[in-house]
Amino acid sequence: MEQANATVSPDLPVPAGFDVLPLSPALRAALDDLGFATPLPVQLAAFPPLRAGRDALIQAPTGTGKTVAFGLPILDALSLSPEGPAFLVLAPTRELAAQVHGELARLGARSGVRIALVYGGVSIEPQLAALRDGSHGIVGTPGRVLDVFDRAPAFARGLRVLVLDEADQLLSMGFERDIEAIVQRFPGRYQGIFVSATLPPEILRLSERYLREPALVSLAEMGRTPAEIRHEMFFIDPGNRLRDLVRILEAERPESSFIFCNTRDDAQLLAGHLRERGFAVDLLSGELTQSERERVMTEVREGRVAHLVATDLAARGLDVLHLTHVIHYQFPASPEQYVHRSGRVGRVGQTGTSIALVGPQDVATLYYLRLIYGLRPLERHLPSDADLAREREAELVRGLLAHYGARPASPRMLGLLRRLRSHVHGEAVLAAILAEHLGEDALRAEAREAEQARRREAQRDAARGDEPGRRTEPAARPSRPPPRPPAAPPPAAATPAADAGDGGDAAATAERPAAENGPAAENGPAAENGPAAEARRRRRRRRRRPAGEREAGTAGGPPGDAPAGAGDAADDDEPEDEPEPPRRTPGGKELRPVLLNVGSHDGVDGDFLGQWLQGRLALRASEIGPVRVRDRSTTVLVPVDRVADAIGALSGLRFGGREVQAEESRRK
Repeated sequence: MEQANATVSPDLPVPAGFDVLPLSPALRAALDDLGFATPLPVQLAAFPPLRAGRDALIQAPTGTGKTVAFGLPILDALSLSPEGPAFLVLAPTRELAAQVHGELARLGARSGVRIALVYGGVSIEPQLAALRDGSHGIVGTPGRVLDVFDRAPAFARGLRVLVLDEADQLLSMGFERDIEAIVQRFPGRYQGIFVSATLPPEILRLSERYLREPALVSLAEMGRTPAEIRHEMFFIDPGNRLRDLVRILEAERPESSFIFCNTRDDAQLLAGHLRERGFAVDLLSGELTQSERERVMTEVREGRVAHLVATDLAARGLDVLHLTHVIHYQFPASPEQYVHRSGRVGRVGQTGTSIALVGPQDVATLYYLRLIYGLRPLERHLPSDADLAREREAELVRGLLAHYGARPASPRMLGLLRRLRSHVHGEAVLAAILAEHLGEDALRAEAREAEQARRREAQRDAARGDEPGRRTEPAARPSRPPPRPPAAPPPAAATPAADAGDGGDAAATAERPAAENGPAAENGPAAENGPAAEARRRRRRRRRRPAGEREAGTAGGPPGDAPAGAGDAADDDEPEDEPEPPRRTPGGKELRPVLLNVGSHDGVDGDFLGQWLQGRLALRASEIGPVRVRDRSTTVLVPVDRVADAIGALSGLRFGGREVQAEESRRK
């Protein structure tokens, strides 16, 4: 009796060629045309049970040759009869369906096999026409396949083989009911083949329902990913996630990478920030049309885009052979999703790297990844400033070598170089020549970039506090002083300025000895009514008054006095516990405050809100002032000409279940 289960290690040696498999001459010729010289482990293990007509459950990560593994036995057993399609392959996404269709069509090219491709997002009529012209198999997505069978039930009457490719993804995307409806269209007994990167309980439950004593073909024990993938991780501070990613990209310099986010909004925000920092990046979103998705993938495959930011849903089924890195910008919610993401690299014997940014909230998922799949990513330290400086220097050296390395050097110039190197100032001269050659503009741009980074750090630090710039004074001190008790009547010889009002009283009270103030001066808190407090208030009033008024006050009375009542009411009404924020950008553009009705009580994160608004309005970090998050409200400074845009973007968001209402703050 044939063994039911086959566990295959990807590291085992494989035979020299496909001669070990009993294939038809047409299939052998097709394999030669495609340049497939040696079968992969999963292909060797899957062929005997599938060619014998058994049901099978194949566990292997994406990119390990699964399509050829189930395609060879199906095509080898296929009878080119006019009964209609004999096999059906269901895939979770249009991209994966197109990839599977292309590979099966190339395998069957020498045999005359015709395969129809059906998926949504495009007209169904050409797909029905292809089926009417005669197809031996169908590859498609569940929804469109069901539409085809509803319109033309005859196309399901000859089906004898059902393949669920990426079965775990089909279930996670909610296709179980469609799969059940499709299975009911099969005329009778069929051969069922489930292909999955992981084997969660849902897949085992589905296999018990639709498969009969299936053979289990597993690429490796515990579902581990191929040995060609190097797994690494960086422990990061979630508040500095973007900064840390930029450091990793600058240090690693991946040729081509997928950067995964957990939500569509986060992906849009990240793509905008990376573009702003000069990275060649594009966004793959579920909102894109099929033609736009194909354009993005063409740019990625042709190398015009180095980094593709995407969500798990948008990236399912994508196949890029030259991909070198997968970066988990946000750690996935489940270990199965980590395996799927990482499977984008290390395809068909190639090598790749999977890098995860791990925060404190991700430790539990990381533990289950180790427990279930035996994966232990190598922990690395974030690149330091010195590491990045060395990498930039190395890049400059590589550029100089690429540009000048192949040019012959004259003996005269070599002699001059030796004399310069031996001179006490030789290195300084060579450094000046390099600086001039590389361009002062480049050096200035680097300095500006460093300054912008410093400002962004300052804004993030401010956003993490309750109120940026607040003074560290005793908590018991009120935001405005209590009413001062009435002072003793001024002496008859008092100056006019002293009689003028509260401003004169304050100055006179501050200058008179404590004994002359009488018992009334002892009624309030000493910290508020003492000479030191009065002097502080007087200095604040002087700073707030125009220069002309300060001069007039100095001429007409004691230093610091003002005309009657000048500025005192404003002094009492204005909070003194935090300074006014900057009202202009470094470029001189005026900033205006936008007030939100949500705050820290509702879970507002000032750092995230500022970054999100930058991406949404396409602003630079220096064009947005500090985000002030209070208990029940938040204020953000935006350019005066973008206030309406900011209000429109922020209104309708939800924090802690509350809908955001944004308006321009009345306090200027």
